[in-house]
Amino acid sequence: MVDEIFILGSASGVPTKNRFCTSIGISVDRSLYLFDCGAPCSSLLQRMGYNPLDLKAVFISHFHADHVADLPLLIQTLQLKDRRDVLEILGPRGTSGKILKILEYCYLFPEMLPFKVDVREVGHGQVYDRGELKVQFFENSHLKWYQRYSENYPELTTNALGFIIRLREHKIIYTGDVGRSEVEPYLTECSILIHEFGHHPLDEIGTIAERNKVSKLVITHIHPDWDENKKEIEENIRRYYSGQVVVADDGTRIPL
Repeated sequence: MVDEIFILGSASGVPTKNRFCTSIGISVDRSLYLFDCGAPCSSLLQRMGYNPLDLKAVFISHFHADHVADLPLLIQTLQLKDRRDVLEILGPRGTSGKILKILEYCYLFPEMLPFKVDVREVGHGQVYDRGELKVQFFENSHLKWYQRYSENYPELTTNALGFIIRLREHKIIYTGDVGRSEVEPYLTECSILIHEFGHHPLDEIGTIAERNKVSKLVITHIHPDWDENKKEIEENIRRYYSGQVVVADDGTRIPL
């Protein structure tokens, strides 16, 4: 198994004829790590030649449907493939209750599964460490807009995460869906920045990458208006950024 970042889904909130919703994987030392579970990541994982049973952990940035819709099918796939190893799921505050409801609604009761689902809620500055891969979490404001509904929904949580991933000599940052300039404090010595393009203008993305000397910029979570305009996206980014640019497609592989 090659060590690489692989893009399962590169669309933003609306899937298109060319792109499915957001899901990003990392393969390292015969282990898989998945960042977000937009549909249909469980199918795309296998189309790209990966065995879902090699999956060690799933990291959830937030609970918008384009980032989590395929999570129950992924768990069902692992159930029917008779997985035995623990599956770790890490996400922002509120994740435990949401996962339990998803499992219940889809008849994936924990006591029926042949493996344990270890759900952990993580917050700003906490670190996940598997030795081969370390992930530090930073919180962002993407969901704060929904706080206006808290009176009607008292259990509402509005936490969302980005990820600082350390793998050997690489510092990889995946923004998740992030507010303006919220990723910039973490970009020092960033070798690969995976930045969403659903909520940011290209000049802003290119400028912060250039200002912080990011080595490689990967553009994903692509707005449907730009679905078939990869060349134009790259040309616009290059006006502001002089490093390596990858405009992601579903199936893009980035060797590590």
